[in-house]
Amino acid sequence: MVALILSNLGVAYKGERDYTRAEAFYRESLAIKEKLNVPVETARTLNNLGVIAFDRGHLVEASEFLQRASSLNVRVGAAAEALCSQGMLIHVALERGDLRSVIQWSLSALKDAESLGDVATGAELRGLLAEAYLRAGDFKLSSDYLEEAREQASRQTNDDLTAQLGLVTATRLWHLGCATQAVAMLDQIEPFLVQSEFPRLPLDALVLRMRGAVRRQEGELVERLWAQGLQLATSVGAGHKLAQLAFARLPEDPAAGYSHEARDLARESLRIDDRFHWAGAFKMWEARRLMVEEDLEGAGRSATDAITRLRQDGNWDTLWKALIVSGIIEVRRKDDLWAGVS
Repeated sequence: MVALILSNLGVAYKGERDYTRAEAFYRESLAIKEKLNVPVETARTLNNLGVIAFDRGHLVEASEFLQRASSLNVRVGAAAEALCSQGMLIHVALERGDLRSVIQWSLSALKDAESLGDVATGAELRGLLAEAYLRAGDFKLSSDYLEEAREQASRQTNDDLTAQLGLVTATRLWHLGCATQAVAMLDQIEPFLVQSEFPRLPLDALVLRMRGAVRRQEGELVERLWAQGLQLATSVGAGHKLAQLAFARLPEDPAAGYSHEARDLARESLRIDDRFHWAGAFKMWEARRLMVEEDLEGAGRSATDAITRLRQDGNWDTLWKALIVSGIIEVRRKDDLWAGVS
């Protein structure tokens, strides 16, 4: 009874986005459930702790909680609960930029979802595959999975799923150069984002809006989006998302001028933990910045780091851009070498 009350308090505080109190109650509940040896209830609390750790950017801790939950559920034959934990592990892998694991695990989990008749999870997994293939540069497979996800989602009443698939659609439109349509999609799903229990969804939407506002040089909108992101990220302790928003605040071309505060925030966050999917893209931006400042040696090192990271992640969509930047740096270095000889 005490463990149940503590868990319910954790759920209540999580709903209010008071993650500090929610985590504290979940941990107390977990300690009692482990002593009582109730695997399914223990796994449920581990899963809740994993979700909180994920939303706060503690990806290693999130993976540990979720893997423990999944193992417990598999051991007692709780297939549906195990699938839930596996789905969250895929979200963690996507946030880390580990596209190979996202694709491999999603395809495996998709079979389990279909065998259980879990249409909602099947749609969610197809949405994750659509996003992973989009980052990997396979627009055809991304489009196919997104259409399948939409078709399945149309048979559900799930606001979070609507928000997730809307975000994937908006991101795809952005990659295709359809910025206006991307913003329109974000406007369409805004009511679902505001009400979502997952703060990462509205924060991801703010990142995409920020990129559009920076590209259009809408200074007032940039500041307004920054204030919104700061408030939401701070309220749940999602410093990693605030750092990603700071990166989105930087213009693609550093020569156009940029916020040193935003650069420093993104850089410091990655210095502490660089296992986030946008790390390679930021290293590429740093290479361009150093090239503008005529530090070609530093630019070359940063470009090499970016290429290594993007290859490791399987992010081919950004990798080719980093290779172009690296090529430009090499040409500049050779030009400087020949200028010195002459």
